Amino acid sequence: MLRVWFGDKENAIYNTSVFFKNRYKDEWITDDFAKKIISDVDHSEVIDANSIVSPVLGNISPLQLSGGVKAMIMMKHFPGKVFNASNCGDNCAKWILSMGKEQDFTINLFHVMDFGEGEFEIRVLNDRKLVAHNMQEFLTAGVFYLRREGLNRSEPVSKRHNVRNINNKMIEYTSLKANYNLFATEYEEAALRALRSGWYIMGPELEHFEQDFASYLGVRHCIGVNSGTDALILAVRALGIGGFNEAEGGSVEDEVIVPAGTYIASVLGVTENGAKPVYIDSDPDTLLIDTDRIEQAITERTKAILPVHLYGQACNMDAINRIAEEHDLAVIEDCAQCHGSKWAGKMTGTTGTISCFSFYPTKPLGALGDAGCICTNDDELADRVRMLRNYGSRIKYHNESIGRNSRLDEVQAAVLSVGLGHLDETNAIRTRIAERYLSGIKNEKVKLPFTAEGATHVWHLFPVLVEDREKFQSYMTEQGVKTQIHYPIPPFAAERYNGTDVQAPEADFPNASYIASHEVSLPIYSGMPDEDVEKVIEVVNGF
Repeated sequence: MLRVWFGDKENAIYNTSVFFKNRYKDEWITDDFAKKIISDVDHSEVIDANSIVSPVLGNISPLQLSGGVKAMIMMKHFPGKVFNASNCGDNCAKWILSMGKEQDFTINLFHVMDFGEGEFEIRVLNDRKLVAHNMQEFLTAGVFYLRREGLNRSEPVSKRHNVRNINNKMIEYTSLKANYNLFATEYEEAALRALRSGWYIMGPELEHFEQDFASYLGVRHCIGVNSGTDALILAVRALGIGGFNEAEGGSVEDEVIVPAGTYIASVLGVTENGAKPVYIDSDPDTLLIDTDRIEQAITERTKAILPVHLYGQACNMDAINRIAEEHDLAVIEDCAQCHGSKWAGKMTGTTGTISCFSFYPTKPLGALGDAGCICTNDDELADRVRMLRNYGSRIKYHNESIGRNSRLDEVQAAVLSVGLGHLDETNAIRTRIAERYLSGIKNEKVKLPFTAEGATHVWHLFPVLVEDREKFQSYMTEQGVKTQIHYPIPPFAAERYNGTDVQAPEADFPNASYIASHEVSLPIYSGMPDEDVEKVIEVVNGF
């Protein structure tokens, strides 16, 4: 087999003179990248073609020949070795044909992904090879292959790409498939069990999951609903808060204290019930609600505090519950991202009045679609939530309240039971990744997350703060690492609330506003390969 390596030039990305002859003669691939392409050879025995090929070529300069030609020469004269072959001119086919050295050979294909505007991603197709009987046939077949794949040969290759960006893959921000593959057999068996049962709504799978999740948390009741957003809406409704719930004593003047820095779903639970959110700025270290600012925002209209255990870290529930008790307020915990985290040894979702969980697929405990639940130790509240999730009905066709159709189906409940059985395990996997980031990333330009004393973190996200977010994200992408932003538009600035008293100026919440414009989330997920973790650290440190 013919192995083709390309020459060394700092921060280069591409050379395929075999494909494109001399069109990209200024682009190169480094030796380090070449070594990674071929894993089945002794990397210590690498010979530079230019240094010894001249005697074989006679009067022809090695720089006129493609790496492919020189590799063929070296393979003939030094069988069993692997060679670092440098760039060329477009005389390779002529030379091979004129020297009468036609022979069968095979070469690895490089797949060039054209993203437009000169942006390319190059992947080595280890399982796809092009076989030709001579160089002319190879060039013809190579051009045909490129055309068939819809690749553009005329665009310049971007020099902004680094070699690491083309080493077989991009590092994904998250991978649901990787997490699924950890327990695929169990997921499939559970889904098939539910499908074959013939019972798809409000059946034994849901009952089983509700009991097990309540037991896991240590609460009396878990009520499955169809999403985390519905959980928030129904929790506020069950408490009778807001103008939508006037029949239960609610008023349009009712207020609920919420963090200024969160996803809009937290606030929708309030506004969808006709109540008003009162925002509290973020703590600049934990990025969670600043508990020291809560009490000063309480008025006679305040009905509840809604802390959000954002990113997977538990809020200071001791402080929040103390304030709530002193002012006779309900506590609605938004636990959409914190399944299994604790404050002072107690599970999030267990010390408030009522708690709301999302089981969106990316969450620490994720379904294979939308799902959520509400948890509480209050028997009366639990009964009311069960009624509200089912059209406001306890008895069929008897609708005593304005509820909704918000039921967690049997297939998702079965899948969640599998995930719940492994929740501590997957939380530990992400925690190990986070700990590796925290110990390995050493860059003053990147502020790492902080976990408060008394809190545990299950690392739904790994948020960092950088001054020039756009530059940082572009750099990470160029280096082959995908990132995401959470949450660039705080709820108090959402377009939905333009012109309403729900909207507020950014200057009122400087910390939340800063976080919204500087936060970047690094890749972290169960099933993330160790080498990807190390690569992320390397790339971040190079910024």
